[in-house]
Amino acid sequence: MRYKAGDIVIIRSRQNKAIPELHVKLIKHVTVKAIRIKRTDWSGYSGWECILTSREEADTLRKVWGIPFEFPNKIETFVYDEEIVRKPRRRLKKRRSRSRH
Repeated sequence: MRYKAGDIVIIRSRQNKAIPELHVKLIKHVTVKAIRIKRTDWSGYSGWECILTSREEADTLRKVWGIPFEFPNKIETFVYDEEIVRKPRRRLKKRRSRSRH
């Protein structure tokens, strides 16, 4: 699935599987091509510059995991394409039943 700037997605950390899934807003896509430097291959990467969307998630990351996020000022981060799980499901609006009189 292709994502675009402005999408809100759910991500999961690949470094620590115990960190809960987070909601982020994608800002800018970044792609770095692979290069070779003195007999060592360096693979490229691609990912997104993004920001956290939830104050509660930022507080949990700071208090429980020691990650220095402060909502709303310091919420910028970078995620690799592999860390994006999916877009969140839309909530269905409740239908109001019309009374028949």
